[in-house]
Amino acid sequence: MIIDKIIKITLLPAILMQSVLPQHAAELISPSCLFSMLLDVECFGCGMGRALQALLHLDWQLAMSLNKLSPLVLLVLMVLFFGSLRDLLNKSKFTGLANCK
Repeated sequence: MIIDKIIKITLLPAILMQSVLPQHAAELISPSCLFSMLLDVECFGCGMGRALQALLHLDWQLAMSLNKLSPLVLLVLMVLFFGSLRDLLNKSKFTGLANCK
């Protein structure tokens, strides 16, 4: 679906925009983890936003200390972004050619 591809395309730019914010500003807009608030245990996603921000600032050690899954998540987001972008561009080329006839 086109909505699915648009959502996938907006994930990576949203993370990139968060990475240019100062650390204290990023913490203000990041939501608290409901899982850790209720159960007092960190989930697999805890620290992911800060870890992705550290990765985008090329601070590998900080990212790995915050969340060890962050490199994998960034890679998956990049694959989703570029795959969806490619699909949308290919679809627009085909519909553009069909409209020219």
